[in-house]
Amino acid sequence: MLFTPDRFRRAAIRSFQNHIEKEIVAAKGAGLQIINALSIAFYIEESLIERKYFEVFETDSVELKRLLRDLDAATRKHAQTIRAVWDQHRLDTGTH
Repeated sequence: MLFTPDRFRRAAIRSFQNHIEKEIVAAKGAGLQIINALSIAFYIEESLIERKYFEVFETDSVELKRLLRDLDAATRKHAQTIRAVWDQHRLDTGTH
């Protein structure tokens, strides 16, 4: 498997990593509301999808190609599920 190092700028990776770390610290603290947790999760997964994260790896292995496609598909499905729960929570609570 080959990794395409120039696919993402280092500064962008660091920024994303810092954002994730900040959200983890916030999640460990008291008072994180479900709508915020869903928003964070959706943002992370949408970022992976939009930036085509799973295309950063190249391989000749049919098995690894399938695994990367499956990870991409599972991430897309999970993001849709999170969005549906987020939408339903907003409807149930009247949050806009």
